[in-house]
Amino acid sequence: MHILFMWAALALDGDRLAAVHDAAGRTEFEAGRYRNAQKHFEKAAQVPDQSAASLESILANSAQASVSLGEWKAAEESTRGALALAPERAGLWHQLGQILLLRREYPEAEDALRRSLALASAPAVWSDLAELYRLRKKKPEALAYLLRAEALAPAGRHRARILANLGVAYGELKDKTNAVIYLERALNEIRTAAGLDHPDAERILVAYGDALRSVGRKAEARDAGRKAETIRTSFATQTNSRGDTVNVKDMKH
Repeated sequence: MHILFMWAALALDGDRLAAVHDAAGRTEFEAGRYRNAQKHFEKAAQVPDQSAASLESILANSAQASVSLGEWKAAEESTRGALALAPERAGLWHQLGQILLLRREYPEAEDALRRSLALASAPAVWSDLAELYRLRKKKPEALAYLLRAEALAPAGRHRARILANLGVAYGELKDKTNAVIYLERALNEIRTAAGLDHPDAERILVAYGDALRSVGRKAEARDAGRKAETIRTSFATQTNSRGDTVNVKDMKH
């Protein structure tokens, strides 16, 4: 019993030390300092005598930092390491699917996403599966998965993006009426969730303008374009938490 208690104490101390580095990494990550975040996560992962749950969480965080740095191989390795510790974690399979999608390893990405769905049906996973099928030029299947995602998604910015993607998907399938309908719904959703001065609204307005133009509603299309330009101008530069000026295209939403 004394030996068991000793090992429990060691694991607790390991978890506490790892948590210090992990917290520092998450702070750096939120500030957009991804390389610094990655270094903290690496230190956290190297702490001896920590629990499997602690290491799994740290490896998952490290993978996200690697994704933000565009280092797909490192992100995949960290995620697979986390999965080795928690193979029933749906979120980890989703994360692996996203990384493999970025690496354009489509069959492997689909397998990971479907493993995630087998554990828990989530709108974000259905949405990513739709994106995978869009990239593979399977537009009807992509549309079906987006409809599934929309049915499951709660109100908010994420559902607004799904609705916008549905509008674009209908447009690509030459269904102009539904393209307009879903993009209007996306605008209403983002208006409620974040307001029409949000960067997501700019992207939706651009697509909405294209859809309106395709059905001959040119005056409304021009109005949508003007509104999009106003938002684009207001977000042309932003200051991040370090005080640096960054372009909208560099921002993570």
